[in-house]
Amino acid sequence: ISKVRIRNNIARETLAEFLGTFTLIVFGDGSVAQSVLSRDGVGNHSSIHWSWGLAVTMGVYISGGISGGHLNPAVTVAMACIKKVPWKKVPLYMLGQYLGSFVASAVIYFVYYDALNEYDGGTRMVSGPNATAGIWSTYPQQFASVATCFGDQLLATGMLLICILAITDERNMETPKGLMPIAIGLIVTVIGMTYHLNCGYAINPARDLAPRIFTSVAGWGVGVFSYNDYKYFWIPVLGPHVGAILGAFLYQILIGFHWPEVVEISSDIQIQEMNNKFSVITKTKYMKILRFLLNKFRIRNNIIRETFAEFLGTFTLIIFGDGSVAQAVLSRNTVGNHMSIHWSWGIGVTMGVYIAGGISGGHLNPAVTVALACIKKVQWKKVPFYMLGQYLGAFVASVTIYFVYYDALNSFDGGNRMVSGANGTAGIWATYPQDFASVATCIGDQLLGTAMLLCCVLAVTDDRNMETHKGLIPFSIGLIVVVIGMTYHFNCGYAINPARDLGPRIFTAIAGWGLEVFSYNDYKYFWIPVLGPHVGAILGAFLYQFLIGFHWSEVVEITSDIPIKEIKNTVVTEKAGHTYDNRSLSPDS
Repeated sequence: ISKVRIRNNIARETLAEFLGTFTLIVFGDGSVAQSVLSRDGVGNHSSIHWSWGLAVTMGVYISGGISGGHLNPAVTVAMACIKKVPWKKVPLYMLGQYLGSFVASAVIYFVYYDALNEYDGGTRMVSGPNATAGIWSTYPQQFASVATCFGDQLLATGMLLICILAITDERNMETPKGLMPIAIGLIVTVIGMTYHLNCGYAINPARDLAPRIFTSVAGWGVGVFSYNDYKYFWIPVLGPHVGAILGAFLYQILIGFHWPEVVEISSDIQIQEMNNKFSVITKTKYMKILRFLLNKFRIRNNIIRETFAEFLGTFTLIIFGDGSVAQAVLSRNTVGNHMSIHWSWGIGVTMGVYIAGGISGGHLNPAVTVALACIKKVQWKKVPFYMLGQYLGAFVASVTIYFVYYDALNSFDGGNRMVSGANGTAGIWATYPQDFASVATCIGDQLLGTAMLLCCVLAVTDDRNMETHKGLIPFSIGLIVVVIGMTYHFNCGYAINPARDLGPRIFTAIAGWGLEVFSYNDYKYFWIPVLGPHVGAILGAFLYQFLIGFHWSEVVEITSDIPIKEIKNTVVTEKAGHTYDNRSLSPDS
C-alpha cells in the first residue's frame, strides 16, 4: 500500500471525479436504458428522475470528501469563477468527469447489448419508435426551439448551482456533511420532475457530450450530432456552463457576499493588522480588488439581506413547484403526474429554506410571516419587507416558467390561452377549485391546510421539543408540504400560500389569460387562497402555542445572585450548558 499510495492531491481528486461521475452515469443512463428497452414495463419517468438523483447522491458520497464531488464540468468551472476551486485543478477535474462518463457509457452498452438487439433488431437509430440514442444523451422535443432549449439549460443549471451553494454554505443552514449528498441528489430529482419536457435536463456537459461521442462510434453514427441540423448537440455543453456561472453569481450577489465578515483574532495578531479586515493575506492584485469591492458593496442592513433571501427562496419554491405542474400539464401527464407535483412542491420548499433559512428563517410565505409575527417570533416591522420579497419572487419565477415553457404552451393550446377546459393552462400558475367545491369548503380547506402547516413548522423549529438539527429543518418542512399535497389537493389545489397563488395569478392576467383568472366561479374563489391561508396560519400558530408552546418549563441561567427560591418550579440551565430539572436538585444544590 505504501508503494502504490498516491500522495499527489490533484491526482487523487481526478480519480475521485472519475469514479464519482462513472457512478452517476452507470445509474442515471442505466435507468433510462431499463425504461426504454422495457418499453416502460419496468421503468418510467418517475424511476428515471429518482435514479438520477440517487446517482448524484452516490457519486457525491464517493468523491465528496476528496474533490468536493462535482461530477459536472459546469459545476467545476462555476466554482472556480467564484474562487471556491483553484483554476489549475479545472482541466484535471474535467478530464476525470469526461472519462468517467465515457467509460460508464461503454459499460451500459455491453450490459444491455442483448436487450438493445432485441429492441431494435441490431439497427441503431437516433429517432423514431425504436430509437435508442436517447438512452445515452438528450434530444429535444420537436416543438422546442434553439432559444427554448438554451434557456431551459440556463435555468435548470442555474438553479442547480444556487441550491448547491446554499446547501454547502456553512454560514447558512449548517447542513451536516453527511447529509449534503442526499440534499444535492434531491436537487437533480426535482429538476427532472420540472424541466425534463423540453430537452431532457442534461445540466451537465460530461453527462451529455461523452455519451454522445460514445454512441457516435458505437453504431449510431454522426446522426447523434447532426440531429435537428446540428442545432442542438452543443446546447447541453455550452448552456450548462453559462447557467452554472450565472447561478453561482446570483447566489453570491443575493446571499453569499453579504454575510458579516468574521475574523478570528489570536494573541500573535497585532491590532493594527486588523484595521482593514479586507487586507487578509491576498497574494494577487485581483483578490485585493475583489475584497475591496466586496467591502464597498456588501449589504449590512439585515432587513435588506432578509428581503433578498425571501425573494430568492420564494423564487426557487415557485420555479420547482409551478414548473412541475407545467411539465405534467403540458406533457399531458406523460413525464409528470400528481405524485411528481407533490414531491416537487416539497423539495421546492426544502431548497427554498436551505437558501433563505440562515438569513430570514426561510418563510417563503406571507401567511407564515404574519402568523410568526402574531406570536412574537418575527418583528412586525419586518413583515412588509418579507412579503415584498415573497410576492416579487413568486412573480418573477412565474415569468421565468412562462418563457422556458413558451414553445410547449403553444404546442399544447395553439396559442389560445384558456383558464378552464381540456386545454386550460392557467392552473399551471394558480389554483382553481373543483366544480363541486363550495366557497365554505374551499375556505375550510385552506384554513385546515395552512393551520397544519404552521403547527408542524412550529414543532419542527421548536428547540425545546425534538431538538431538530438546523440542517434537517428544511427536509422536515418540505415533507410537511408533500403530505399536505397528498391529502388536501383535491378540493382546490392546496395553495396554503398567498404569494404562491396571487403573484402567479396576477402574472397570468397580464400574460394572456385575462381577467377570467379572477372572475372564474363568479369572483367567488380568487380571494380564498389569499385570505384563507392568513387566517389558517394564525389559528395554527396559536393552536400550537396554546397546546404545546406556552407550557414549557421556564429556563433560567444560574448565577451567584439568583437565590434558589426564585427558581422553584423551573428548569435550570447552568452556564456551562448542562440542564437540570429543579425537582432533581437537593436544597443544598
